[in-house]
Amino acid sequence: MKYDLTPIGASWPSLLTCLILGLLVGCGSPERSDPSEGDTAGPEPTLSSLADDLPGLLELSGVPGLAIAVVQDGELVMNEGFGVTDSDPDSGRQVTSDTIFEAASLSKAVVALRALQLVDAGSLNLDRPLSEIMPFDDVQDDPRVDTITARHILTHSTGFPNWRHDQPLTMSFDPGTEFSYSGEGFVLLGRVLEHLTGQSLAVTLQEGVFDPLGMTSSSFVWRPDYDRRSATGHDSFGTRREKQKPETANAAASLHTTATDYARLLAELLDSTLLTGDTARAMLSPQIVVEDGIAWGLGVGLETVTVNGHPETYVWHWGDNGVFRAFFAASPDRKRGVVYFTNSQNGLALVGEIVRRTLGDGSHPALAWLDYPSHDSPGFQAERRLLVAGLEGTDSFRSTFQAIAAELPSEADSVLDEGVLNRLGYTFLQRDAVDVAIAVFQQNVAQYPESSNAYDSLGEGYMRRGDRTVGDIEQAILNYEKSLQLDPGNANAKAMLAELTSAKP
Repeated sequence: MKYDLTPIGASWPSLLTCLILGLLVGCGSPERSDPSEGDTAGPEPTLSSLADDLPGLLELSGVPGLAIAVVQDGELVMNEGFGVTDSDPDSGRQVTSDTIFEAASLSKAVVALRALQLVDAGSLNLDRPLSEIMPFDDVQDDPRVDTITARHILTHSTGFPNWRHDQPLTMSFDPGTEFSYSGEGFVLLGRVLEHLTGQSLAVTLQEGVFDPLGMTSSSFVWRPDYDRRSATGHDSFGTRREKQKPETANAAASLHTTATDYARLLAELLDSTLLTGDTARAMLSPQIVVEDGIAWGLGVGLETVTVNGHPETYVWHWGDNGVFRAFFAASPDRKRGVVYFTNSQNGLALVGEIVRRTLGDGSHPALAWLDYPSHDSPGFQAERRLLVAGLEGTDSFRSTFQAIAAELPSEADSVLDEGVLNRLGYTFLQRDAVDVAIAVFQQNVAQYPESSNAYDSLGEGYMRRGDRTVGDIEQAILNYEKSLQLDPGNANAKAMLAELTSAKP
């Protein structure tokens, strides 16, 4: 069956909603659609078989729960949940189409849509410096900040880093000259939207986007009803993490929503009702080139996909809040798209499989650009084995590593490459399993003795353990020195050496 995507009024009682829309909002387990429904081009996506296979794919990937929606010509042709909201059997529930997930950076498409509504209303000019609208003093002593426009933010060409963390906010290039993904830019845009509308960001997004699209389960701040509906995030070990409940909106990342609701936004991107025709087309038109086959529109990614020998433009975005990961992709030509949410750090390991099974075959350069390891790659599966082994200590990690290397004699270097080992080491560092992290970094140095980054990471491992033994500090210094020898431009190694040597008695 198909599911009506007609916007639902927020004031409708939930019982009436269930009666009228049936399975759309998760009042029961949705009937699986005929996979042939709605397809107009490309190899036949197999939605029914995907639904049958997803439980096994979740287990293979170490993902506790997933919700997915597929839209075709403004209607849902798949809308299901799989797995559990929480790995704790005492608190976990089955994921349904009504389960709330963190949308992470899928938030940005919502904010972009609201900003473009203000462009249509004449309140915002894409190319007018935002400093003429409101002051912005986060960047000190850099006049380039006064030239930043809304277009620069929407195309990630402000010169800002993704996040400043605990450092002062700086600019690395002239606005509009390069692409560099930035959440900081969207935070600034959120403040501009608040200034122009006189409303909080959460309220202006609610009134401008969620209400007219019938996205009744969506919010950029925590709602009381989310306590019983929300999924819990899990790290790559499968360990549950405490749920963050935002009290203030973050334009780049704090959207909480359901797959059903976000499918409404996807339908809006494919056939706009909230923007004028020119503005809607501009949103999905290349504004800045990222690399061959990938560009950025106004708030969304664009990629050129070859389908049956013909190039098509797809709109897409990914979300990564660590223990919540998400993705959407859609073809404006075929009016078909998919969005899925997971409560796992491993969630994007499934992106290639899901895109292929819902949108059909085709080369998606965006997936290669994101470079998340695939669930069925030897590297991903080897990494999962090493994660489990590392929980038992350094000896278990080392013996498992040697076993994997013996099983893949001709592929060990490519499967357990420098990037995999470095990522693995930092995963253990994040869990304060410093001894295991050092063992991983030691293996990386042994395997890649000419890598400055491998020595830099090992130095960090010893530095993290340095409150226990003086020898660790000496080892940290030696490894940072070796990293700097291999790469004299390594600013981090220079900074760490300065910190460590100044602290020595």
